[in-house]
Order: sequence, then structure tokens, then C-alpha cells
Amino acid sequence: MLSNMNKIVLNIKNLKKNFEHKNKKVEVLKNLSFSLKQGELIALTGPSGSGKSTLLHLIALLEKPSSGKISLLGKNINNLKKDEVNKIRKYNISLIFQNHNLISDLNVIENVMLPL
Repeated sequence: MLSNMNKIVLNIKNLKKNFEHKNKKVEVLKNLSFSLKQGELIALTGPSGSGKSTLLHLIALLEKPSSGKISLLGKNINNLKKDEVNKIRKYNISLIFQNHNLISDLNVIENVMLPL
């Protein structure tokens, strides 16, 4: 029996992300390429402003890349329709923010149930 541990779940190819700031183009990500296999654990580290949050926002479909390709579970996710994006977010992507964004008047269970 073959293991699924070698299955690529995330593939990033020549990813670029630019922003406009004070009428200048700022390149945050420049030709980033990597793959993540099922069961693999990685750490995303770097100094402030190096593009860590930008990369996570791109993978989570919160932003669109300037160029390059993002494939999740073998599917190109760059130019999906809104309903496809929502389905992928619902079933395949989870984010835990550093600033937990919980509502202080609710307990943990109520906060978790809120989006349901």
C-alpha cells in the first residue's frame, strides 16, 4: 500500500505580490516557489515586513497574487469564482491568527460557534 505522505497539498510557483505605496511599487514576494507535502510540518519565519502574512493571505485566498501560481490539492486557486473560493475556505483552509480576534463577552465555545 502506498503512503499519502508524498502527496503535494500546496504548490507555489514563481509567486509575486506587489503593492502600491506612495505611488511606488513595493515588491513583497519575488518569485517564491515551494511545495508542501501532506503531513509535512513547516515554520514560516522572518523579520517584520518580509512577507509572511502576505503569503498566508494569498494561500488563504484573502488576496490575489500579482503573478505566479498557487495550487491547493492539485487545483489552481488563482482565478476561482467566489463560490469556489468559499467552498475551499470552508473545507480546506483554517487560519489561527496571532491576535485571536475573539469576542471578549463570549466564552471559547461561543466564539468557535459564532461563524457556524
